[in-house]
Amino acid sequence: MKQKSRSIHVQFMSSEDGLQFVIRFAQMDLEALRAGDWLNLWEDFLAFLHLSESRGIGYETMTAVRFKDNAREVYSPTISHRFTGILGEGEADPRAVSDEDFAALLGDAQRDARTILDAFTRQPRPEDTVEGFVIPVVARCPWGMMVKDQGLLVNGSALQLFNEHVLYLLGLESPDRILRCPECDTIFYRIQKQAYCSRQCSNRATQRRWRERHEAPAPSPVSLPK
Repeated sequence: MKQKSRSIHVQFMSSEDGLQFVIRFAQMDLEALRAGDWLNLWEDFLAFLHLSESRGIGYETMTAVRFKDNAREVYSPTISHRFTGILGEGEADPRAVSDEDFAALLGDAQRDARTILDAFTRQPRPEDTVEGFVIPVVARCPWGMMVKDQGLLVNGSALQLFNEHVLYLLGLESPDRILRCPECDTIFYRIQKQAYCSRQCSNRATQRRWRERHEAPAPSPVSLPK
């Protein structure tokens, strides 16, 4: 397919906007998107990556925040800098790839987003020995995150940058802000005291509780004399 040059939003997504985008993106049906929806998605995706125009950076000038590449590492960022992605040398630029390759990238990113969110919202099991969020195995930047005057810089492929940004935002967020709906199991970003993913689920749960309180119990069977 023909390559396209994709513009990117100048405005950086806030942490809340970024997490809400990731949650929506993880639960989309990509094959059902119309042309306009697809256009909006890749614009939001590129805005989330927040790519820098520069390519290639010197590691000797940076301080590593996370250097380990351990799938069972508990991710706890100690800084709160602006996140900027830098494509590594030889990595495909998602702003200038074919529609087919960009669709493949979005499919891989959605798979990893689902894996990460499932792990983040999973209830602890009795056999778990590590408290907190245990990072699943997904594509990650081998050099971790680096701090420079510009803020937080991450160097890698587009998929690695996406995953690192998701993990970074989750590390800054309180676990009780991203929940599974107790009614339908959908993952959602909690606003204020929100307990369900939608008004529909909230109404359904309310109606069920009302019926449980008001419906008369079935009468016990009467034993007839023999």
